[in-house]
Amino acid sequence: MSVITTDHPEHHLIERGSTIDAALARALDALMSKLHQDEMGSGVGGGRHWCAELEGDSILNSEYLLMKVMLGQESAPDATPDELQLFDKLCVYLRMLQRPDGTWGQYPGSPPDLSAMVKAYFALKLWGDDRDAPHMTRARDAILAMGGAEKINTFSMF
Repeated sequence: MSVITTDHPEHHLIERGSTIDAALARALDALMSKLHQDEMGSGVGGGRHWCAELEGDSILNSEYLLMKVMLGQESAPDATPDELQLFDKLCVYLRMLQRPDGTWGQYPGSPPDLSAMVKAYFALKLWGDDRDAPHMTRARDAILAMGGAEKINTFSMF
């Protein structure tokens, strides 16, 4: 089997060895074994789909909480108990995602991300976490050690 690469201005034909072919075949078999048949029969993709839990990172959770606070919906009179419980759960999840050194990353195993850290800290602070609580102190110290909030990326500046 051959593959054409486009990582160079001129296309190159690369002969793949049997080791790579075997690994690709095993990976494809593993993915295909996870497909579920659609109830509606055939459709896009032959009527099959993958199903897995979709999780957001700390940034998504932080931004959701920040948006609710900015819109005044965190304590709105029409906020249902379920909504308020969701906000509390998001804060618990943010605290759970915090690493022992006080940082947050963009994904498991990623290096600390200053923008994610600032958003999580700010969301937790706005939600009522005590700035002197151990997890908040660790976060603040880590943020300052990385240059402070003024060093966050442009997507995080609002």
